[in-house]
Amino acid sequence: MYRVVVADSRSPRDGKFLAQLGTYNPTVKPAEVKFEVEAVLDWLSRGALPSDTVRSLLKRAGVWAIFEAKRKGQDVSGMVPAPKAEKPRKARLGEKALKRLEAKKAEAEAAAAAPAEEAPAAEEAQA
Repeated sequence: MYRVVVADSRSPRDGKFLAQLGTYNPTVKPAEVKFEVEAVLDWLSRGALPSDTVRSLLKRAGVWAIFEAKRKGQDVSGMVPAPKAEKPRKARLGEKALKRLEAKKAEAEAAAAAPAEEAPAAEEAQA
């Protein structure tokens, strides 16, 4: 679990921070992103610059859209963050895994076809 914080650019990376604005928990499915929206908007309006990672989390949580609307001069008093839905990710198999999968399929097809061919031969042997 990660904390999203506001820190002075002159302070060390793991040093003192000014405020905690939210959390990010990537271990649960789907990943959980929580922000204190008013505090985030306040710090962004003061000139705080989010890192690329935090900006992507703000976009995912829907807070960045509210900030953009506020920056354009629109009324954001009634706006509620609309989180983006996560895209389902397909598992990508490597070259070796694909070859193993094809080999297993070929073995399964051969095994399914082989007993059907052997059955008449076994009946002939009994007769």
